[in-house]
Amino acid sequence: MIAYIRGKLVFIREETIVVDVQGVGYEILCPNPFVFQKSLNEELFVHTYHHVREDVQQLYGFKDED
Repeated sequence: MIAYIRGKLVFIREETIVVDVQGVGYEILCPNPFVFQKSLNEELFVHTYHHVREDVQQLYGFKDED
């Protein structure tokens, strides 16, 4: 399970953010990705939920644990 991601925020898209962690870009689904706007091109910490199903793996991200 992936509990959090810490790295540089490189993209904000309509439904996702992309965080670069030592050269690997993690695409993270967010309910409102624009809450991370202030952290663009800076290091940030994202709480995550790693959802695994038979046909897909998805990483959901949130600003806080709640």
